[in-house]
Amino acid sequence: MLKNIKIGIKLIAIGAIVLLLPIIALGIISTQKASEGLQNLEYEQMENRTSEISLSIHNVLITEKKIALDIAGRRETKAALEDAMKNENRTEDYEINSILAEFMATRGLGDDYMGINIINRQGIVIAASSEDRIGLDLFSRTYFQNAINGEVNVGDPGISRANGQPFIPIAAPVYAKDGTNIGAAAIIIKLDFLWSIIKDSTIGQTGYTFITDASSLIIAHPDTSLIFEVSIEDLVGMEVITQRFKNGEKGYQNYIYNGVPKTAGFAPVPETGWGVFLTISDEEYMAPAYAVRNAVFLVAAIGFLVSLLIFIIFARALTLPIKKGVQFAKEISEGKLYTDIDVNQKDEIGILAEALKDMKEKLRDVVSNVYDASIQVTDGSGQLSENSVQLSQGATEQAASAEEVSASVEQMGANIHQNTENAAQTSKISTRTAMDAEEGGTAVLEAVQSMNEIANKISIIGDIARQTNMLSLNAAIEAARAGEHGKGFAVVASEVGKLANVSQQAASEILELANVSVSKANSAGERIQAIVPDIRRTAELVSEISASSQEQNIGANQINDAMQQLDQVIQQNAASAEEASAMSEQLTSQAEQLRGMIGFFKLKKDSMQGTSGESWSMDRRSGGTKSLPESSAGTSLKSGSGSTRSIPDKREKARINDESGEVDSGFEEF
Repeated sequence: MLKNIKIGIKLIAIGAIVLLLPIIALGIISTQKASEGLQNLEYEQMENRTSEISLSIHNVLITEKKIALDIAGRRETKAALEDAMKNENRTEDYEINSILAEFMATRGLGDDYMGINIINRQGIVIAASSEDRIGLDLFSRTYFQNAINGEVNVGDPGISRANGQPFIPIAAPVYAKDGTNIGAAAIIIKLDFLWSIIKDSTIGQTGYTFITDASSLIIAHPDTSLIFEVSIEDLVGMEVITQRFKNGEKGYQNYIYNGVPKTAGFAPVPETGWGVFLTISDEEYMAPAYAVRNAVFLVAAIGFLVSLLIFIIFARALTLPIKKGVQFAKEISEGKLYTDIDVNQKDEIGILAEALKDMKEKLRDVVSNVYDASIQVTDGSGQLSENSVQLSQGATEQAASAEEVSASVEQMGANIHQNTENAAQTSKISTRTAMDAEEGGTAVLEAVQSMNEIANKISIIGDIARQTNMLSLNAAIEAARAGEHGKGFAVVASEVGKLANVSQQAASEILELANVSVSKANSAGERIQAIVPDIRRTAELVSEISASSQEQNIGANQINDAMQQLDQVIQQNAASAEEASAMSEQLTSQAEQLRGMIGFFKLKKDSMQGTSGESWSMDRRSGGTKSLPESSAGTSLKSGSGSTRSIPDKREKARINDESGEVDSGFEEF
């Protein structure tokens, strides 16, 4: 956000802030100090004024108490009460009546009273300043009860039924000569004396004082409609003041009444429970502080405007040469290297203007040198492009040959792999055949052994048959000897002999066949034993062939991998060559663009340089720039036609740039 704001506006804004901050701080501190001072003065004044008013009321009541005591102590008062005690039905006037009437009629003395009553112990008025009061029953009045009990007291304020005026009674006990309480003397004081006290006890234009009794009922107020009608306990916003007043405190309290912030001082009236309140709105009392604040801000505003005007003039004087420098830089950015700046100052802005001039001259030299370099880059990039094309063609042919060799190696590897698999299968079959042959030879040997055992058994059977035949002959002989008794046995012996002959003949035949089979089995076993080593040797040879084929397969795979890697390298070389060719073409294009871009700069106001080398030569001669020499210090590049063009090497380029006062590091990197 701040980056887009002009320097002049920034200077004015900063100056305004620098001016405003102390001014605002001064105004706030001044107003705050003035407010605090006024508030402290207000609180002190309210406490003192309420205490003074409370003391004044208290002094008035003390004086009135003395008057009540004086009346109660008069001989006439005591005589009237003593006589009333003896003659309750007496109707004649007492001497005290005329005295009281004369007191009330005295100008400046009885004006503050409604009346004076002499009351017996039964609460009946027996004498008074006015005849209409005689006979009143005041026994239930609190002030009378307190007086009968021996206390000089101030009663509760009230409204007279006779004339509707507010009053306050003060009663004092009356004692006989023997010290017994025989009644009371009461003076009825008009509450107007409170108004005479509070009417001048104001503060400010709207501040006023009011008084409440012990029950918080208003008994004196500038607004007479509130007297004996409103209790401050019922006023919204004065709850805290009321509570503090009832607790016997004195001081001040802030409150809000009818939406207006106010401050009230309060103090109790001793021995009565009354309260004196002095109140004023905060706005009125703080008006001087507000006036101080307004005056401070008015002076601050005037000072701010004057200072701001000075800042504006200073900012214009500062930004005007900066604008010239900006305009100069814009023209340089538009390629107008013939422009100039006119700033005749020796401060930092003047130094900046001189630096801009030096920059323009250096830029003129750099532009001229870059243009010459772009021409040589164009020629070199053309030669590089031709070489890249040739390299790309050779790499493409190598890639094609490598692909053919790779395909042949891959086919040979596939054949070797197939042979390896066939040799492996053959090795497995020959190994299994050798094992089967060994097992067959073992089985034949076991069969020969079994046949030999069978022949032995058969020979045993033949022996048994011969022995059986001999036994049958012996049995026949014995049967013949036995005669008739041996005929049956002779038949059996004859049959046994026949069976023995048959068994002997069968055993002979089987034995002959067994001998023949044993002979053939022995011959077969010998032949099998003879071919087993050959079969085993064949399996070993096939295994060796399989292993050789596997090694050949591995070698073929390695050759194939190498050819593929070679093919990839050749492909990459071909791609790199193509990229180099493309880059050289792009470099040529960019060199042409560079020449066009350099043509953007104008070294003379009426020149049209940048369109041809001749214009640049003319501008360089007229502008004082140095040409690039084509010397042997440069490196020669051959073009496609075989001609050469000298390009300065790094040392020559550094020397040329040193002469112009600037090293073209970007060109050296390229």
